[in-house]
Amino acid sequence: QSEVIRSVKTLVISDNAATISREFPGKVRASQSAELSFRISGPLIEFSATPGQQVETGEVLANIDPRDFQTRVDNVESTLKEAGAQLSAMTAGAREEDIKVLEANVASAEATSQEATAQYDRLSALLEEGVGTKAEVDSQLKVRDVAHANLDKAEQNLKSGRAGARQEDVDAMNARIDGLTAQRRDAQAKLDDTNLKAPFPGVIAKTYVENFEDVQAKQPILSLQDDSAIEIVINISESAMARGDRTLTIAELAESLDARVRFTSVSNDEYKVTLKDYETEADPVTQTFAVAFIMTPPDGINIRPGMNAVI
Repeated sequence: QSEVIRSVKTLVISDNAATISREFPGKVRASQSAELSFRISGPLIEFSATPGQQVETGEVLANIDPRDFQTRVDNVESTLKEAGAQLSAMTAGAREEDIKVLEANVASAEATSQEATAQYDRLSALLEEGVGTKAEVDSQLKVRDVAHANLDKAEQNLKSGRAGARQEDVDAMNARIDGLTAQRRDAQAKLDDTNLKAPFPGVIAKTYVENFEDVQAKQPILSLQDDSAIEIVINISESAMARGDRTLTIAELAESLDARVRFTSVSNDEYKVTLKDYETEADPVTQTFAVAFIMTPPDGINIRPGMNAVI
């Protein structure tokens, strides 16, 4: 007889305890959001942003009247140009025609001084002979001294013109130009701040003011949300957090988790989500840890911050 080979039914047995499936309620939030405000105060002259409007990075969302800030920039620019011209003249020294004027001033002052000295000597001699008065001599003495002082000043101006500006004067002018340059940067920055621009692409969630209002620095103008990605935040218990492997990085944890989300108010369809981050300190009130997942918004449904979800 031939040997009968019996068929055997086989079954692969797995460790069911190694796979744990849990569900957590969560809330949808924008992956990035910001309340935008001006750094300066002033009246709005353009504000047409509306909730739900899509904007791109750098798009102007509101404008403050720039006239006062432009005037400040123009004034500082004018003063800075004047200071630059003075510095150029100081470092270049006096021109030939300026030197000639200074030499003529010295010659004139010298002639005046000599004449005043001669008149003083003549009046003094007459007074010794008993002619004239002491008051006349004293008055002429003052005239002579003033003439001598004017001559000294004219000679000093000529010397400075030939030698050029003193180094300390040049340093002082350079310091003034540095200060004016800083003022110009500040004035230009404030002028630029009259435009409120979108720091990232997204959608306007709320507006807080109306056009033509006087707004203050740091006053919220609108809320902007990045809708290119959405986050779902859940809260897990202490016991769930305690079972985690603290040696794994977030990237390794994200790879090990099969995480999906359902938007229960929309459908029962499930969408893949990725672990983004988690808190390592428990909330003092609920004693839970916030865990955030991120995903690209699914096609065909309009998921917005604040909606309910299940992870």
